Amino acid sequence: MEEDFTENDEYALLSRRRKTGFGCLIAAVFCICFCLFMVSAGYGYTANARAKTLYSKAKSVYLAAAAYQDELLQANEAHQFTTVIVNQSDRRAENMLHQGIYRYYTDIEEINYAIICDDAGIVKGALVSQRALTPSDLVNLQSFEEQRELMKSLFHHKDAVSSYNLGIKPPGY
Repeated sequence: MEEDFTENDEYALLSRRRKTGFGCLIAAVFCICFCLFMVSAGYGYTANARAKTLYSKAKSVYLAAAAYQDELLQANEAHQFTTVIVNQSDRRAENMLHQGIYRYYTDIEEINYAIICDDAGIVKGALVSQRALTPSDLVNLQSFEEQRELMKSLFHHKDAVSSYNLGIKPPGY
């Protein structure tokens, strides 16, 4: 005996398929939202530690610049520096200051940094960021709370700019 589908049977089958597809779509959207929430929560959970790590990098840049300046002073060479921004896009191989600091801190290749000097040419502080630094970053220093807020963001964590020896310290330092 041959089974004939009626229009009602075809409509019921099509309706069931639509409901199943719609249910899968809802489940997929829920999974994506849950994953984004978890990644965002993870960024928030680790923001303090990542901001302190950025601060430690700024400290290392400062100490390397100060050590290089001391080396030049001991060798009776010109040791007065000027405030300078060195981004990853710059030609670092041609920058003598960068080459001198690199000997003391080789991880400097992975970051954008600025050396802040006083009027006498003595290293006063350092800035570090994952994004390219601009002259306005030298003037508008971010507080540790601002850095931590940026580090919490999934989309703005690279905008954090940390400084060392310029009056801004993380809690506990």
